[in-house]
Amino acid sequence: MSDLRVSFADSPEWKELAKAATAGKLDVVAAQRAYVGAQEFHVLTSRDEIEPGDARWHLSISGEHNVPPWNVMVAIAHAARPGVCFVIGVPPRSWWLNAHPHVLHLWELKDAALLGQWKAEAQGHEPS
Repeated sequence: MSDLRVSFADSPEWKELAKAATAGKLDVVAAQRAYVGAQEFHVLTSRDEIEPGDARWHLSISGEHNVPPWNVMVAIAHAARPGVCFVIGVPPRSWWLNAHPHVLHLWELKDAALLGQWKAEAQGHEPS
């Protein structure tokens, strides 16, 4: 897979909309437009307290007309938070939280057993 170049531009108006939509429940760190080639995506970066003392990075990435493809999700995640391992949750439909039909959510992974397995099976690519 070729590396995609990602550039970001702040989107202060989107940050205010995100804060209002979540009633201030998210610690919104950044709201940006991400450009991957000629494509534009919205990226909302927050620190979510999963439980007391356990804050994790959370990226919401949306495309205008469709869900971002895998290689774009990976490129944006690695550019936004280098070195952080993320997972995309696939909960039962009754737990879905999307307010936007073309958004996917990535959460920082802190599962030591799964992280250890990933490291053991690594193919030796350059760290991101």
